[in-house]
Amino acid sequence: MSAVLVVDAGCDLPKSYLDENNIQVLPITVLIDGKEFVDNKDPEVLKNFFSEKLTSRDRKGYSVAWDSDEMSQFVLEKLVPKHDFALVETITKSRSPLFDNAREASFKVLGAYKNHQPDRRIPSFAMRVINTGTLFAGQGLLAVKTNQLIKSGVTKCELRRSVDKFKEQVYSYAVPPDVAYLRSRIKLRGDTSISWAAATIGKALHVTPILCGREDDTFPVAKVRGHAKAINLMFDVACKRIREDSLTMNTVVLSIADEIEKLEQFEGYARLKSCCEQHDVELITCMMGLTGCVNLGPGTISISVACEKAPHEE
Repeated sequence: MSAVLVVDAGCDLPKSYLDENNIQVLPITVLIDGKEFVDNKDPEVLKNFFSEKLTSRDRKGYSVAWDSDEMSQFVLEKLVPKHDFALVETITKSRSPLFDNAREASFKVLGAYKNHQPDRRIPSFAMRVINTGTLFAGQGLLAVKTNQLIKSGVTKCELRRSVDKFKEQVYSYAVPPDVAYLRSRIKLRGDTSISWAAATIGKALHVTPILCGREDDTFPVAKVRGHAKAINLMFDVACKRIREDSLTMNTVVLSIADEIEKLEQFEGYARLKSCCEQHDVELITCMMGLTGCVNLGPGTISISVACEKAPHEE
């Protein structure tokens, strides 16, 4: 089986990791004040995006998912000639139409792939789409696990079954620095889960939420006075679970909607790095994609771990 993993640009992993492991990326279009940017994980594009402060709250920005025609064309042209199986993992379907669009694209690919395999005696291609139920760093952690499974040579059925089981263990957390910014962005999508009063009071009292995203839901697990304190608490919870040997996968994915060096300013990050080194846990860090930055806000930090039980619960 020549299998290939496909993720969308909301998946937080370093471009170098994606390239080295032949993980394909479905780009997402980001519009800022009417100007179009393509989120394809290019680190130079990300650096320029952050340095020019293109996601400040006074700018109108939102992401636009590829439609099924764009996705099917991508698969037919780039994947079908080289592979016989593609597993597509999308951001949670509760926050984006990507999953539905990808499923529709899979039917279009099924009816057209033979025309893109002219040199094969018996043309064959299959495409499966998985809703990760999570986002950003959580997508990254699931992709790392999926990549390991593909490299181990499991069958298509075993791959799908193992990924479905593992995604139930993925917990993705994020700390957005500005609740008012977050509210202004989600309102563009018709989401009213954060009220004006909550956003205003939160900003006035410097209250920062720690959000958890899993199983197609996003919810606060803590509210902390101070952005840096909330981030350090999130790091310390991860360290606690690592020391307890509670992780079901010895990998932690961490992303920041800023230049990667900005992580060093948080005391908890140094503790997290040290803890991972001591317990032989792989720590993968990267800049958050444009999609996450636009929707959660510049300076947001996201971390993901895999556990049988919720890491934030005692």
